[in-house]
Amino acid sequence: MKSLNTMVACVAMTSLCAPMVSADLWDWEIRKKTPEPAAAPRGNVSYNAYLGLVMDSSVGNDDFDTVEFGGHWELGENRKTAMGDFDFDLNIHGLFFSGSAGIGLPDQLATVVLDIENLFTFRSGLVLETHVKPGLYFDLDDFSSDAVMVPFSLQLVTGLGSSISGTAGLDLRPGFEREIMPILGVRWAINDKTALDLMIPRSLLRIDTNHNWSFWAGYAWENMDYALGDDQSGRGQITIEDFRLTLGGSCKMRGGMQLSVEYGKLANRSVEYEDASSEVDVSDEAFIRVGVGGPF
Repeated sequence: MKSLNTMVACVAMTSLCAPMVSADLWDWEIRKKTPEPAAAPRGNVSYNAYLGLVMDSSVGNDDFDTVEFGGHWELGENRKTAMGDFDFDLNIHGLFFSGSAGIGLPDQLATVVLDIENLFTFRSGLVLETHVKPGLYFDLDDFSSDAVMVPFSLQLVTGLGSSISGTAGLDLRPGFEREIMPILGVRWAINDKTALDLMIPRSLLRIDTNHNWSFWAGYAWENMDYALGDDQSGRGQITIEDFRLTLGGSCKMRGGMQLSVEYGKLANRSVEYEDASSEVDVSDEAFIRVGVGGPF
């Protein structure tokens, strides 16, 4: 049971999409708990921040660029309570579009989300992992009261061996266009320097070297809704969906700071408005992200 708890904590990843998107891959720098020689120590407030760029996206004959930014802050933890182990994290993500692409894209979209994580271990060794994510999912230029949403996820984790666990659950998102997303897969701590998640909606292979370098390859299915205000012609909300293939690396500096670079491909991209009869396809494009993280 102890090895299962360690493994769950070591490779636990959030199940909400987009904003936490990038965050999910970057969070490996901060959120892997043990064993992780390159991780910031738990119990301290830690952070990471990133800036990304997607060039020359197109919808038909209309082109636009996308700048994304985000950050993740560990606000604290409360271990070994009667109700399980708690973590509290703040995630911020934003998108800036250079044009409307002929489909009325807003200028800026953002999310500000508090992630309350709980790990509860039953006597049998089965672990219930819960995330509650109240936050704002909104258009920066035109705030709407509908922007307040509280998605949450429930998943059961069980040991399948000394270094492998299986997980299954649901990401429940009331008010979103896609209200239910599956969580399913296996997590394998191959050794103390290599970990593999083969999961839906996101998978990740991470390798740590002996010289403060880490490398990873990942896949993520991202689907995120943002509430639009009254100035958006009553369109209600916008849904942005894509599939991300990613390669990345990071280097640990003095003082625990980590610098990261990530390159990847956005595929099967689409945009859909709540009042539209169909979604709009967006061209597949490459993206690049740079980031910095570490303990305060």
